Amino acid sequence: MKPSSILLLFSVAFAAASPLQEREQQSNGEVVGVAMFSKAPIAQGGQGDAAAPVAKNSTNTARDLQARNNYDWIQWTNQWTFNNGLPVGGDHVITIWSSGYAEFKSHFHDSGFWSYDVSLTCALRDTVGRAYTFSRSGRMYGTVDSGSRDFDLDQTKYNADIQANWVDIENGNLQMWCNAHAANTLSWDIIWIFLNDVIKAAGAIGAIIAIF
Repeated sequence: MKPSSILLLFSVAFAAASPLQEREQQSNGEVVGVAMFSKAPIAQGGQGDAAAPVAKNSTNTARDLQARNNYDWIQWTNQWTFNNGLPVGGDHVITIWSSGYAEFKSHFHDSGFWSYDVSLTCALRDTVGRAYTFSRSGRMYGTVDSGSRDFDLDQTKYNADIQANWVDIENGNLQMWCNAHAANTLSWDIIWIFLNDVIKAAGAIGAIIAIF
């Protein structure tokens, strides 16, 4: 990427008949919420330097962020609403840097009577066919239970594969495939199926690299 370049992209393609929609089910009188999309990055830029990773300084996060922004970066974001009128919504932001760092930030809120589990799984394919995956799950509490109505998480970590494979990532189609599910209960077995759905949708044919 050329120094200081900025590219703004807003194309969104929604999957018409995903396997997720075929797995809708009833739970405690509530229909499971399903959403899936493929999205190009909302923005990218940087200095075109994929040199050594920036060491994390736990006492100066602002310095860390400024240092990471000296590198190429790509960012995806989306707001989530669910089908069937489910009273859950949220958003997420994924950012990766050529230095190998990745940030995964998400927010989900339950405004209804029932409590819900929520899962978010994403996959990005590079030019070689590797898939880089981002997944998490949590619980939000409704009127019927005590606890927070929000599931918020913001994590940043270094991954050597992002740094080593940056050229293959940047030269790929940059489509981030994601799905989100909300239900009264979601098991890890089901979440693993959701993750496999986005890996297949992304067209991965190589290694599966779990970033989160």
